[in-house]
Amino acid sequence: MKILHLLPELSEGGVERHVLDLTRGLAEQGHRVGVVSAGGKLVAALSPEITHYALPMHRKNLYTGLKATLQLRSLVLREGWEILHAHSRVPFWIAWWVASLTGIPWVATAHALYSKNAGIYPLRRAAAAICVSRAVESYLGDLLPCRREVIYNGLFSEKELALLRNSWRGPENREEKRLLFVGRLSNIKGLQVVLEALKGLDAYPWVLDVLGEGPRQEDYLQKAEAEGWGNRVFFHGFRENPGEWMQRSSCLLFPSLQEGMGRVFLEALAWGVPVFASQIPALEELVPSKDLLPPGDVKAWGGIFREFFEGSEEAPLLKPVKFPLREEMVAATERVYREILCRG
Repeated sequence: MKILHLLPELSEGGVERHVLDLTRGLAEQGHRVGVVSAGGKLVAALSPEITHYALPMHRKNLYTGLKATLQLRSLVLREGWEILHAHSRVPFWIAWWVASLTGIPWVATAHALYSKNAGIYPLRRAAAAICVSRAVESYLGDLLPCRREVIYNGLFSEKELALLRNSWRGPENREEKRLLFVGRLSNIKGLQVVLEALKGLDAYPWVLDVLGEGPRQEDYLQKAEAEGWGNRVFFHGFRENPGEWMQRSSCLLFPSLQEGMGRVFLEALAWGVPVFASQIPALEELVPSKDLLPPGDVKAWGGIFREFFEGSEEAPLLKPVKFPLREEMVAATERVYREILCRG
């Protein structure tokens, strides 16, 4: 099959990493695979056999969207692409328009609990929709097409997972609690909850490493400075190797207020890293609810931190009911492609 993936950018983020994993897996199965995006630091991480096409897929602008549509239409017809696979809202619109102009089918992957507004209008017009969790499928409901399927993000192959499993080492200084947050610095990811919860706990030996960038970065920096945490909270920006940071941490913090799934959470489970995480529907599909914390509840998070620092509470080693594998993700996605091509 000839499959062209569309996403806004190839910069930092779970959607971008998912596309890297999926396209690599599809290429390994012998499919011709291309990626269209506005570019970014992760273009270099694409598998060598995958072609990247730079188009402004990230701008929420009608003129830019129509221009990208016409350029993509020419590309699709010239190179004979058979399926468009769109990730995120602007690419949903462009894929729908290109499909209407060319007659080739398009698939949408819903990665998040999108706002229910005009931005996701094209979703129901897709030939099929893939949801990254049952939580996303349930939330979007009738906004999805009839052909829909839940396919979990498979980060690792079975062989890779066997090598990673239970390999967590922890920090060299066991007396120091080294907390780790990995994610976009935005409200929805919940770092503000962690910073509030840590107030008043300066008597304990803890540090917090923050990996990521985003719109709240300056606010969080100012908050840390105001609390006098210059030697406790470290903002490292985007990092290519979050797994290595997990290996050196006491635990991962996953305080998201909502998620479609949570790639960082899955990676921590694969490494066997202890995790404090929010009790949100997507995570409850993978681990027992009793091991999760109320999202946004500063008092609850502060209480568990105090117990953790005092040594009366351990960060839970969460055991997934079933860890999604990359082979399973690729095979399930291939089935969706074949079904819509046969129907067409």
